[in-house]
Amino acid sequence: EEGGGGGAGAGAGAAASGGAGDGGGAAQVSAVAAKAARPFLRVSGVRFALATQVYALVPNRTAVDRELEALRAAGQLLLVRAATSGDIAVVMRDEYDGYLGRLAAQLGGEAAVGGKSKARAGRAAPGKAEEERRVQAAAVAALRLITRTHADMSVKGRSWDRWLDAAVKRRDLVEGTPPGRACRAALVNLGLMTRRIDNPSVEQYWLTVPEAGPALRFFAAGRAEVAAILKRTKYKEVARKALEARQLSRSLLPTELHILDAVGAGVAEFVGSGRGAVVRLAKRHR
Repeated sequence: EEGGGGGAGAGAGAAASGGAGDGGGAAQVSAVAAKAARPFLRVSGVRFALATQVYALVPNRTAVDRELEALRAAGQLLLVRAATSGDIAVVMRDEYDGYLGRLAAQLGGEAAVGGKSKARAGRAAPGKAEEERRVQAAAVAALRLITRTHADMSVKGRSWDRWLDAAVKRRDLVEGTPPGRACRAALVNLGLMTRRIDNPSVEQYWLTVPEAGPALRFFAAGRAEVAAILKRTKYKEVARKALEARQLSRSLLPTELHILDAVGAGVAEFVGSGRGAVVRLAKRHR
């Protein structure tokens, strides 16, 4: 069995929240799904967790999916895609909305919401960079409005165009808001949406975790490293407590988060319960 190794401390602009417990079946799904609503990392003011981590906390995946879907429909959570891996992530909807508001203000886009324009009279025509920022600000304002009323993590281009046109007609967005295709391109460039490639014949996008690229790359590397550590042991398992105490060489995030991700992704499994459990490599990965 391998012991804990040294390494850099947790960082990368993301802070881990309190310890994750062990799942106890369907009766605990609601409590744990609410914890997925208190996820493990905070990036740019938005807490998020990978759905795989929630699956590791509660073994009943069907019940977890049902609970998360209910929280999404109730407007408490957003389910988005991790752009680098395709994993589903859970974010707090109010924090996501707050992030979009701050970003719109930073881009100078508060004027894009509510039919109010702050354009100065007699102002010269904007240059290319200023026009790009204007389009980005308008796109972020549009995304903020749409995610307040539509909680789907996948957006079709045609649906976006309908929502955008209706919002302009209601004066929820100012006239002159760029057309849907320009807005979507701006959001992709800002890292807020990614184009779906599973059905190339349909223009469709996933919502993504804002500014979480470094953390998501750590998760991908950490999942592979946990599997490699387990493979090197004689019995393909390590005591959970010992593995959690070890700092991974390819990630700055707490190892506990990588263990939960690996278990929820089916790369590893918990054997036993509590802190005396072992983490064992799943048979299909041996």
